[in-house]
Amino acid sequence: MVGALYIKEEEIESLFEKLHTSMVWKSQTSIEHAIRIDKENGNTMWQYAVKKEMYNVSIAFQILGEGKKPPPGWSKSSGHMIFDVKMDSTRKASWVKDGHKTPNPKWSTYAGFVSRDSTRIALTYAALNGLWVTAADIRNAYLQAPSSEKPLCGVAFGLENVGKIALIKRALYGGKSAGRDFWEHLRNCMQFLTFQSCKADADVWMRAIKSDGSEYWEYILLYCDDVLVISENGEATLRN
Repeated sequence: MVGALYIKEEEIESLFEKLHTSMVWKSQTSIEHAIRIDKENGNTMWQYAVKKEMYNVSIAFQILGEGKKPPPGWSKSSGHMIFDVKMDSTRKASWVKDGHKTPNPKWSTYAGFVSRDSTRIALTYAALNGLWVTAADIRNAYLQAPSSEKPLCGVAFGLENVGKIALIKRALYGGKSAGRDFWEHLRNCMQFLTFQSCKADADVWMRAIKSDGSEYWEYILLYCDDVLVISENGEATLRN
């Protein structure tokens, strides 16, 4: 027989307070501050996180040669580093663009995502037809898409690039049009993969596919950089 366990309210509050205190980390205000914290802790965890992020984000920039000026129509922009600690204590650094300092786009920045009702219908369809439901996440999602804006910045990737101008060629987190740029890019990719958009929900994609001589419809649901596949072999669909 299992007995009931009773805990006083003040004991619960004390437990949560201890848990919260144990998970508090020093917050960074700059890369220099992060390096200083690494020295205090005797490791290079924040420096590794910064180097990893700058390596990943470097594909978004086209660094011009020494003394070269930007093409006409490009406006000055800037960015900053955001620091965070994941649930497994891994350090995470993210370089984001200062979108609040750039001019407002003259075009729509709308970016849609699949609705709850469409998700429920898709899961019901999978259950009734015995299909697998496979979930995935697109890593560095925005960096896959070309940018519709024309910002430039003075980001330095290594000492050899100090003082040079960099053109931002890919969508970056923080950009005012980044969400729509990625959404449009993802739509083009889905069409290239012979999927067609549902008329009732533009972020539900489908195509007819044959299995064991019979034809059925497989679906892909898009929610920003999250993907849900309804298919007999969802992993193969994602990888191909």
